Amino acid sequence: MKHQTEAGFEYQTGRYSEFDLDEYRNRYEKLIECGKKQGFDAFLFTDEENLRYFAGGPLTDAFCFRSDYIAVIIPTDTVKAPRFVLSESRINATHSSWIKDKFFWGGSMESAGDVTLNALVDSLRDLGLADATVAMEVSGNEKLYMPMSVFDGLRQILPALRIVSCHDVVSAIRGIKSPGEINYIRKACRVTAEAIEWGFSTIQSGTTEKDISRSIKARMYELGADNVPFLTVIAGWEGRSICWDSYATDYAVKSGDAIQVDGGCEVNGYVADMVRTASLGKVSNDRYLELYAAATRAHYAVRELLRPGAIIHDICEAGRRSIIDDGYEKLLVFGAGQTGHGLGLGIHEEPFLVSGNHKTLELGMILSIEPVILECPDLECSTFFTIIENNYLITETGFEQLTTSPEEIRVV
Repeated sequence: MKHQTEAGFEYQTGRYSEFDLDEYRNRYEKLIECGKKQGFDAFLFTDEENLRYFAGGPLTDAFCFRSDYIAVIIPTDTVKAPRFVLSESRINATHSSWIKDKFFWGGSMESAGDVTLNALVDSLRDLGLADATVAMEVSGNEKLYMPMSVFDGLRQILPALRIVSCHDVVSAIRGIKSPGEINYIRKACRVTAEAIEWGFSTIQSGTTEKDISRSIKARMYELGADNVPFLTVIAGWEGRSICWDSYATDYAVKSGDAIQVDGGCEVNGYVADMVRTASLGKVSNDRYLELYAAATRAHYAVRELLRPGAIIHDICEAGRRSIIDDGYEKLLVFGAGQTGHGLGLGIHEEPFLVSGNHKTLELGMILSIEPVILECPDLECSTFFTIIENNYLITETGFEQLTTSPEEIRVV
């Protein structure tokens, strides 16, 4: 094993940082402040989003390799320097980060063995955290990117280590976007909206779902996207039932089909998530048009309430009430308990807009609003669903709509 550091603890600018140093200093200081209030001695992050947010990287595709993982330990005692724990083969990936202290295991691509566990154990001991309270990504809303053998080994070798969830602290900090984050999401929304509209213009009889998906994704990259993590295309719904997250197929569009696109691109890690619908000629299914109009009204009812201080439960109830008043109570998705979600480095993140959540909206939050109506209340038998989805920034006066393309069905 190899340990590399520099004397003392001070911030440094990463060679390939996505934000300036003040941004990372502010995130670190908020994390320490909130962690101390919760009685945490340290945070141990393994999820790519948290590493990117708090450590400034590593910006690497290593996270797609199931045989590798990267950890960052951030003590709440500011005398102790935050530390990377990772394979030596990933050393250059840390150049995007402000963190200087690095503890390496050997350069092997295999990470499930004792050598990686020992590196983590040695680091916790070295930082005086062997019997500490360490917050990790262990709740139902988090993703622990670490072999279970390593996690179990930590608890066996360090039985006095108290592992708790970091979710509440992390979600509260990440939920409020900085000006830099807002700019990235604003661009992702603009690129997504423009690319979807362009993709609609390419549709003709015989165009397949895969053709539409490829054309939209290609246009996103042309307009400045870095990645397209999520994009679904559903045309006609024939033989498919309800699949809002399904892969595009070889189904060929025919006259009268509705064509729904859901998803968005990524700019410097930050994502957009929107839904728009087109049709080849007039939609042949009058029931679809009827429910699309109702879903649109529900969306607008929710949008009217978006402002700092608004209670999430009340927002969800506004959409639900609109659908019920239109006579479609039996077509509510999950009882309309979910109306949307936060947006940032994750395509679904806090705050989750669900009934019973009495937290309030705050200035700087970015939300994806998406009340849905099913054609049939039974998920097994439903043949289509209707929705518009937009992304909104919560501002002092209410909101800014970030996905600004036309919301009516685009007839091509």
